[in-house]
Order: sequence, then C-alpha cells, then structure tokens
Amino acid sequence: RMGPPSQIVQTPGQVVFLYGASNLFRVIPTDGRPHRADADPSYMGDSVGRIEGTTLTVDVANFNDDTWLGSDGYFPSEKMRVIERLTRNGDVLTYQATVEDPEVLAKTWVQPARQLKLSTSKADALLEAPPCVEHDAPHIVSLDHH
Repeated sequence: RMGPPSQIVQTPGQVVFLYGASNLFRVIPTDGRPHRADADPSYMGDSVGRIEGTTLTVDVANFNDDTWLGSDGYFPSEKMRVIERLTRNGDVLTYQATVEDPEVLAKTWVQPARQLKLSTSKADALLEAPPCVEHDAPHIVSLDHH
C-alpha cells in the first residue's frame, strides 16, 4: 500500500526507505541476515533485502492483520508476504511488488510495474511532512437532541 519510497539511503549492510508524505521509514538489512524470529507482527512487517546487480529485492513478512492491502480496504492476513523489486536503469527506477497471501488471495497478485524518474538535485531534498491539524471539528453538525 505504501508503494515506492520517496528517498532511498544506502549504507554498508542496509538500505533505508523514507516516505515523505507520512514521515515513515523502513530500515532494511542487506547483509544476508534472515527475517527476525523475535519480531512482533507490525503494520510494515519485517523486511530483509538483497542487492543483485542493479536490482534491490526486499522480502517483507510478519505483518499484523490490522492493516489494508490497498486504499479500498482490502484486508490481508498475518500470512501475507510481499516481495518488492526496485531496479535502476540510469535515472529511472522501476518498482514492482508481488503479494502472496494464502488465507485471503486465490492466487499471487503482481502489481503493475511503476517507473519513477530519479532526482539527485539538492533542491529536491525530502522535507518533513507538516503535522496533522484538525480544522473541521468546530464545523461538524451533530444530531444530538437534548
């Protein structure tokens, strides 16, 4: 559901995905370690990655069942597994996700690949998203009949 990250930071042994609109991030080990056996199920799951040539493959497991698979509210089970592939070709990054969930899906679902133009301009630096501030509460009409 989150799709490709807004920014990727690579260091020896790990990659960090930054999601600009929501101030979220994922730290993905790329040093060959397996999924954590002690990780509690979570909204973003437990990610491990490997880099092969120009492709980063991220295997995500251990999701909780409190999330959605898409913006329409498709629900997964805790058995969902997502494989993300990010391939760089010059200044184009191709992102594709494959979702398996034997409890909910009749067959594997492969998201159509998305191509994203990369920018290395300092003017395109990722900025912190503004805080969520409620402005509508005073305008909500209630049917409270006292």
